[in-house]
Amino acid sequence: MRNLIKIGSIPFLAALLFVQCSKEETKTKQPNVMLIMVDDMGYSDLGCYGGEIETPNLDKLAKEGMRFANFYNNGRCSPTRASLMTGHDSGDVGFGAGTLGGYDHEMKIPAYRARLPYHIPTIAELMKEAGYSTMMVGKWHLGGSLLIGNNAQQEKWKNNHPRWKLTKEEIEADYNALPMQRGFEKYFGILEAENNCFLTPEDESIYLEGNDKAQLSFEKTYAMTCVVKKNGQKHYKTCENKEAKAFYATDGETDRAIEMIKEHKSGNPFFLYLAYRAPHLPLQAPHELVEKYVVLREYVES
Repeated sequence: MRNLIKIGSIPFLAALLFVQCSKEETKTKQPNVMLIMVDDMGYSDLGCYGGEIETPNLDKLAKEGMRFANFYNNGRCSPTRASLMTGHDSGDVGFGAGTLGGYDHEMKIPAYRARLPYHIPTIAELMKEAGYSTMMVGKWHLGGSLLIGNNAQQEKWKNNHPRWKLTKEEIEADYNALPMQRGFEKYFGILEAENNCFLTPEDESIYLEGNDKAQLSFEKTYAMTCVVKKNGQKHYKTCENKEAKAFYATDGETDRAIEMIKEHKSGNPFFLYLAYRAPHLPLQAPHELVEKYVVLREYVES
């Protein structure tokens, strides 16, 4: 694959000036940075902003740090990610509609292409250029795919995009849009949006470790709440009322992020982007956690 990445653009000049110092200072004085993305959560859902959901760890971070009183909100998951990764308005980097290449007629319009353009660097590429080790855990959902060498997936893609020609160049461009090709040296997570948050050993893994399918750990037992009602139909119900050893997205991603931090032996500081799916659809969680808030709601309403 050819190297498509070019570092440096005007919108990131301030960021470069902030993180870049002499090579000698980089290894000793630059702080480690963790950027946490909570998917589709309203800011008032947090306890520190008056929400009724208990978020003690995030409340502690807020108390010891800084809280914004005025800020810009993209309103949807992929546009938010696009702005976080590039510092640009979401429409400027292909996520003006908030969809991920879902509408075939929009894919030829740059503002709606739903794949980060290569001439605009990601924060991971800039942090790497500034001497940071770069890591990501969680949901990517910024375009890209592993269509290379996968004929079945290529045929599926063609059926879903009848107005778009799938060329060799397009397949390579999709590969180059993945996290490992956009500045992250380590990656564990999923590429798409709405999948079951619980996976059992019988389920096919949807997680990647780097560019390869990840081996998941199934050490914890969960009682699962998984049904989402949509237009009168039940979706994502395969794990409903099941109790079994499973991989649960929120816990599993947290565990992998902690492992990456512990594995970090380089003298360089690290940048870790931790992108959770919760509370994005489907709304799935361990039964005892769901029941806790069902009981609370019934008490408040009684």
